[in-house]
Amino acid sequence: MRAQRGQGTDFTLEVIIVDDASNPPLRPTLNAADRCIRLDANGGAAHARNVGCKAATGDVIAFLDSDDQWLETKIARQLEVLRQHRRRTDDVSPVVVCSGYRTRRRSGLAFQEVIPNSVDSLVGFVSGCRFCPGSTALLPRDVFEDIGPFDEKLLRLEDYDWYIRLALHGGRADCARGARKH
Repeated sequence: MRAQRGQGTDFTLEVIIVDDASNPPLRPTLNAADRCIRLDANGGAAHARNVGCKAATGDVIAFLDSDDQWLETKIARQLEVLRQHRRRTDDVSPVVVCSGYRTRRRSGLAFQEVIPNSVDSLVGFVSGCRFCPGSTALLPRDVFEDIGPFDEKLLRLEDYDWYIRLALHGGRADCARGARKH
């Protein structure tokens, strides 16, 4: 994300790291505008994501889990898909932009690349979470606020629950061709 600062984007980008009470505490190297929020107690993924979203002041939100990496072009590609969606005056549905991703095969030597299809129906969303795993999502802040926070009572699949709520609001997930390493 840092590589894309200052490239004339029409969206505000910021970096917020939420340290969910890791031991030892994170000691990230930050730019002046970046923030690290350290939680006193581990509250789980849903809580950490909600804390980060509440602290965010930017126009878009993207999640990067501690065991994932983004390719340099991921955010730029997703922002272009989001711009295209917002230019369509006839499409007012809330949209999340996911990206393709790579997972390392068990042998550790090769990657498997997954390019999800776009999803625009409740059936598509409930058919599995493959369309938009955690670190592939980029969403407008107003969409997150409309759908609401992640359900902190859930120990797993809090993002899947959120996407079902997105679908019930008439939302969709479009796919960009950015990728992450896992």
